[in-house]
Amino acid sequence: MALDPIPDARGKSWLKVVLVVSLALNLLVVGVIAGGAIAGRKGDDPRADRRTEAPSGFMAITRALPKQDRRAIGQQLRSLRQQDTRDPQTRARRDAQIAAWVGLLEADVFDLETARGLASDQVAAAQTRRARAQDVALDYIAQMPPEARQAVADRLKDRSR
Repeated sequence: MALDPIPDARGKSWLKVVLVVSLALNLLVVGVIAGGAIAGRKGDDPRADRRTEAPSGFMAITRALPKQDRRAIGQQLRSLRQQDTRDPQTRARRDAQIAAWVGLLEADVFDLETARGLASDQVAAAQTRRARAQDVALDYIAQMPPEARQAVADRLKDRSR
C-alpha cells in the first residue's frame, strides 16, 4: 500500500506571501490613482496655475462663446491654415527660415544679431496669425444675433466674478 505524499507546508506559506505582496501592490496602485484623482493635477506642473487662472482679454471672450461656436471658428482657422500650407510662397518662406536657422546653428561662430532678426520675423508672423484669428472670431461674433451675443456677455460677466 502506497502512502500519499504529505503536502509541503512551506509551499503553502510561500503562496500566502505572494498573495499578500500582490494585494499590497494592488492597494498601492489603487491609492496612487485615487490620490491623483482627488488631488487633481497640482504640484510641480507649471500648467496648473494657467488652468486655474481666468483667461483675460480677447481669450476670455472666445472662451465665453458656446462650444459649437468655438468649434466653428476653429474650423475656419484650420481651413485658413490649410490654405497657407498649400501656398507655394508660404512654404518657400518657411523653408528659407528653416535653412537660415540651420545655417546659423551649424556655423562655427553663432551670429546673434542674425538670430535675433530671424526670431523677430517669427514673432511678427505669430502676431499676424493671432490677428487673423481674432478677425475670424470677431467676424463670427458680428454675425451672431443680439440674443446670442447677450448670452456670451452674461457668461463673460459670470466668469469674471
